Amino acid sequence: MAKNPAITLRLSEELRAELETRATRQHRSLSAQIAYDLDQLLQREAAGKPGRFLGIFEDFASSTTPTPTVPTDEDIQEVRKLLWGTLGRGTLGRRA
Repeated sequence: MAKNPAITLRLSEELRAELETRATRQHRSLSAQIAYDLDQLLQREAAGKPGRFLGIFEDFASSTTPTPTVPTDEDIQEVRKLLWGTLGRGTLGRRA
């Protein structure tokens, strides 16, 4: 069976450790985990599915909206809460 072409990447030690941890949990090699993660990302993009925080202001500057809605201070506070709530929850022993 022929092997797929190889790609060389430069990763930070932290990113490599995180990927290795994910690969171990999923019973994959590091290479298979990176390929899986990239495939999932590309499938999500192809399906037009936004990431976790994208789409919150979906109508902002939309071509179907005659006058784009400008996010309010409350909208920005909501996004900040969402973003700050996820910081520090990494798997590398960072602050919780």
